[in-house]
Amino acid sequence: MQNPLTMLTNLVPTPYVGKGESRTWNWGLGRNSALKQLNAMGQNGTLFSIVNRITTTSASVEWHMHRERPRASVTCSLCGEPGVELVTKHPALITLNKPNDFFDRVNLFESVGQHVELTGEGWMVISRIGALNVPCELWPVRPDRMEPVTSPNRFLLGYVYTGPSGEQVPLDRKDVLFMRMPNPTDPYRGMGAVQSIMHTLDSVKYSAEWNNSFFRNNARPAGLVKVNKRMQPREWEKWRERWNETHQGVSNAGRVGMIEGEMEWIDLKISQRDMQFTELAQLDKATIREAFGMPKFSVGDVDDVNRATADAAKAWYAEAITVTRLDRWKGLLNNQYLPQFPDLGLGKLSLVYTSPVPADREADRDDKKAAAEVYKTLIDAGVHPDDAAIQAGLPPMRTATPPQQDNNFGAELKGALA
Repeated sequence: MQNPLTMLTNLVPTPYVGKGESRTWNWGLGRNSALKQLNAMGQNGTLFSIVNRITTTSASVEWHMHRERPRASVTCSLCGEPGVELVTKHPALITLNKPNDFFDRVNLFESVGQHVELTGEGWMVISRIGALNVPCELWPVRPDRMEPVTSPNRFLLGYVYTGPSGEQVPLDRKDVLFMRMPNPTDPYRGMGAVQSIMHTLDSVKYSAEWNNSFFRNNARPAGLVKVNKRMQPREWEKWRERWNETHQGVSNAGRVGMIEGEMEWIDLKISQRDMQFTELAQLDKATIREAFGMPKFSVGDVDDVNRATADAAKAWYAEAITVTRLDRWKGLLNNQYLPQFPDLGLGKLSLVYTSPVPADREADRDDKKAAAEVYKTLIDAGVHPDDAAIQAGLPPMRTATPPQQDNNFGAELKGALA
């Protein structure tokens, strides 16, 4: 939501780009680097498992809408939050649950979530309908196709989308929803975990290709070529070019060359054990998990498990991984998406998610006991029961009135006992 204090000027106090600089792409190696990060998910099993686990669990969480009513004795009938009412019908909910004819909300959140985890950026473009330009569709777009149009005075003017055929589409700021992990050197772009481990991912990829080539080339190791005479420059260049064509690069690893003239093959005896692929694979898995802050159990790698450790692992994952992603979505939806719909006279609205953190029964009992003590203290102090319930975080409760005793019935009872 736009700050009302800056609506008139919308100027930045300090320039973020130089004069005459209209666009920026200070993001690693640019578009090719972003595309490489996106493609990395399909080239590494550990990375695929982590990104898939994060995005599917985050996208499966349910969302609903609240209408704030802090002075009323109401609670959300779905999540129990006090001071709010559940809103079941609103254009923002309709568009969010059915973004377009080809995506539902889960598909949209998972697709954008993959982009955020892989590149640190998630983008959606809004389609509008009617005279009020109400958002009616949401479309995810790839980060490598989006470019901000910057300004030294106004920070950001809009965006440019570059299509598959090179066509450029200008987009207004209000038509783009942008979510990112902040980049410490570029306020216009994001930075993800993959960007920090590209060299590790490359080493895993090349080692796998080398291993594959080793067996494809009859499991023969590479070696040295010893020349027993001094070759002329032209003869040397010709031989070197022929050798590089057939033996240079990862795909030609282990290929045995044909030698002409007075040359001798020297076997280097490099074995699979010498390459230490097992140790390298384990080290690379740990590096990838550390970049995402994911422990071993989060990807199903467990040595010993019981009910207590399993419950603790679920709670940790929900709090440290899923909730942080959902909070990022919550900020985007309530600050960029929801304000674009017309005011329907419902007051202050907000989109919220159902908490994915599993209930801790013992902690819940302690919380309820503490809330009951607060409630009793307030009641004893003369506070109205409804206000006391709100302050204690409890739903409104009706106090039972003691039954009126019938005096005649009491006399009859005493006489019968006598």
